[in-house]
Amino acid sequence: MQESTAALWAAVIGAGAAILVGGLAFWAAMRQVRRTAVTQREQSFWQSRRDTYAKMMLALQNADRANNECLAAFHEGDFADSHQNKAVEAAHKIDEVRFVLILEAPQDPVFAHAVRVANRKASVVTTGLIAWRRDALLSSPLRTSAIWE
Repeated sequence: MQESTAALWAAVIGAGAAILVGGLAFWAAMRQVRRTAVTQREQSFWQSRRDTYAKMMLALQNADRANNECLAAFHEGDFADSHQNKAVEAAHKIDEVRFVLILEAPQDPVFAHAVRVANRKASVVTTGLIAWRRDALLSSPLRTSAIWE
């Protein structure tokens, strides 16, 4: 084999090795990028879910607080429309968060069922407060015609 042929073969082998090493490096880099993208997507998903769960717990806590304020105001004899409005607003907030949870986590049947039950209970309490308020106004001996205006 001549010297020029041996140099040519050495250059071909060196170029092939460089292409192989470059290809392996590119494959490893792309694999790392895919893993990072999957990790970031999962982290974003769980962060969004955590925030939504926290909003749901806060909405339930606010509804409970509003209902307790309504009951305390009733026991004090100082129940006003503002108490009822606060309870209704808290129930609407629960509905809003529930819809977001249904969209975010449709594949989580256990949690979806718990959210439906909690929402149903909050709706029943709020509807009961509204009905009770209406009945209390209708049966109150202190009512005046100003209530109907």
